Amino acid sequence: MVCNSRFTDVLGGKQNVTLEPALEPALHKLCLLYCSHSYNNLSSSGRLSPSLVLWDTLRYSLVSAEIAARGRVKTCSVGSVSLDTLYGELHSSSGFILSLLLSVAQTARSSSHHDVLLRFKGIQLLAGSICSGVSRDNCFSYSDKQQVTLSSILQHVDKGEAFPDIQFCKQAADPILAHDPFSSLVSVLFCLPFRFISSNEFFVPLVHLFYVVCVTQALITCNAGQYFDDSCFSGCVLNDICKTMTKFELVRKYFVSNYIDFSCNPEDTIRRITFPYLRRCGLLWKLLQSLMRAPLYDGSHIREGPTPLTNYSSLDSSDCLKLELNGVRELEDMFQIHSLDSVLKDKLVPHLALKWCEHFCEDFRVRNCGLALFSIPAVPFKLIQLPRLYQDILQRYVKLKCSYCKSVPEEPALCLLCGSLCCPGWKSCCRTSQCLNHASVCGAGIGVFLLVRRTTILLHRSLRQAFWPSPYLDAFGEEDNDVSRGRPLYLSEERYASLTYLVASHGLDRTSEVLRQTTIGLNGSD
Repeated sequence: MVCNSRFTDVLGGKQNVTLEPALEPALHKLCLLYCSHSYNNLSSSGRLSPSLVLWDTLRYSLVSAEIAARGRVKTCSVGSVSLDTLYGELHSSSGFILSLLLSVAQTARSSSHHDVLLRFKGIQLLAGSICSGVSRDNCFSYSDKQQVTLSSILQHVDKGEAFPDIQFCKQAADPILAHDPFSSLVSVLFCLPFRFISSNEFFVPLVHLFYVVCVTQALITCNAGQYFDDSCFSGCVLNDICKTMTKFELVRKYFVSNYIDFSCNPEDTIRRITFPYLRRCGLLWKLLQSLMRAPLYDGSHIREGPTPLTNYSSLDSSDCLKLELNGVRELEDMFQIHSLDSVLKDKLVPHLALKWCEHFCEDFRVRNCGLALFSIPAVPFKLIQLPRLYQDILQRYVKLKCSYCKSVPEEPALCLLCGSLCCPGWKSCCRTSQCLNHASVCGAGIGVFLLVRRTTILLHRSLRQAFWPSPYLDAFGEEDNDVSRGRPLYLSEERYASLTYLVASHGLDRTSEVLRQTTIGLNGSD
């Protein structure tokens, strides 16, 4: 289909569509995150590909929104998990912005001949990886002139590996099992004409296809780590293929999981691992539908104050598992996935999985890849576990030496992302342990620190910093920022949960309480 002339006509759409000048500053910032080249050099080279950058930003934003909504249920409906909770995160945080981003990214896909050719190249590479299990630079049969133009996209590999288009083509040619299935789905949608991706008739089969990819990855991961007794899968050809694949050491190192509940039966374990993928597909489909109607704006896209949601942590483990499996079932019904058993018994699935497994082993056997693909359920984002009594933190960290310079920091700051002891910029014991420098390594510029001597929270977003109220309160619900009153302080679960959600939802730059106190730090990395 991808070489059909009618398909190429639809793929192109309206070309030479110019982006609004108002988008230039945002596009400038985004491009700097993707490659080391200066924006001017990248733009003048003709390799900028704004649509690709915008589309990948949309993918990342949807993943972030899905993670932020994990483990949260409506207080009025604890007995079941509803899509309303997932969509509520989309509406209450950034749904309007994401709806506009999707609209702009969709328009930009046909803004230049380069982008159209890149999409055509991408869909051929993806088709080769998915359908045939091969990574090859297929030639284009309809014009020698176009062959030269398309192949030029992959020229200058020695200097162009950092360009977004080169990164995209390399990823599209990779084995389909090597990447997160939702990212692969978004890559396919980027390449397809809009009439395909906005139609339920085409979108649902694509969700099914990458659901099979997700199930295959989950089976490989669980067999590699021996996380369950697979006797319930006896006679299942797909499981036999995945189990055989785990004999290779490179497979066992690549497909890993750091969260498996051994109390679950094997089928439920696999279904739980597919939950994040299905949730992200649900959010994406909601956004795609919004393009056919009005944007996702109803006056509630900015969340201020308390949320009407509660956390899984307030429920016991059996109720949490029941809620999660109900959520899986709801999304399976939404995308017309009858059951996991029907997928495992499908006669076509083992043939596809065998091609994917062979492709992965052949490709990665010649690579020196130190990366890993984590297959985990929809585990809620968490900051480190803090003790109930503040006195325990004070006794442990106030005289603890810095692991780098071996001196006791004047103003110890505890990183709530990893548990390391750091120093604020204004009283640094050494440059390496400075909060700003640590945040760039630990949280990609995001830092959340508890100032041990003050009990308050220090938030970092690159050079910007702000304070957040203390998660520790006395018996009367009051703060003691300088620990001067001598009263015992206790961890407020509600405040700590609010801080956790603030970080998980990327709300540090969208919350008025943070923005009012934001200053620009001058003590940064060299």
